[in-house]
Amino acid sequence: YRVAYGETWWYGTLRQDIIEYRNSDDIGTIIMNPDGINVLRREIGYEAVTIVYVLCNLDDRMRRLSLRGDNPREVTRRINADEKDFLNTVFNYTVRNDDGCDLDDRAELIDVYIRQSMNTVGIY
Repeated sequence: YRVAYGETWWYGTLRQDIIEYRNSDDIGTIIMNPDGINVLRREIGYEAVTIVYVLCNLDDRMRRLSLRGDNPREVTRRINADEKDFLNTVFNYTVRNDDGCDLDDRAELIDVYIRQSMNTVGIY
């Protein structure tokens, strides 16, 4: 997609990385947008992909993006694009990550959810 001031951003995940995780006992964690999630589910199977949506309130998200030095127009564009892109996406779990949340606790909770999902479908 194009950002507000004309630069183009491309994100991707190597197919080989996905294959390696799929063929191991390790848990692979990939940060993706809904398009990437849909491709991954088609490639390796819907049941093999556990989607954990990390939810953060709007004020914290805007502040974090601004603090890292993002252009204010890009912050607004990204927030609006995320709201639209993730609107109809189905998640297995949602984890809150607002300011004040302990990141280690959030990571542990995500790990528990993924392992639980893997045990449920007999993958792990």
